[in-house]
Amino acid sequence: MKLEKDIAHHLGQGENLALATIVSRSGSAPRHAGAQMLVTRDLSVFGSIGGGQVESDVLAACLPI
Repeated sequence: MKLEKDIAHHLGQGENLALATIVSRSGSAPRHAGAQMLVTRDLSVFGSIGGGQVESDVLAACLPI
């Protein structure tokens, strides 16, 4: 529920956002399908999709937001 409140707050401020969601996984991974991470324009992060390279790749993809 907290992530939804963060999304509503930032959208209410007119900010661009990115929402990353794990839709499936294979092998050993720290987070399950459904894990979410919100990234704001200033690259603030709310939630987690597991850390490491996956989160780093998502942040890199969010740079133009």
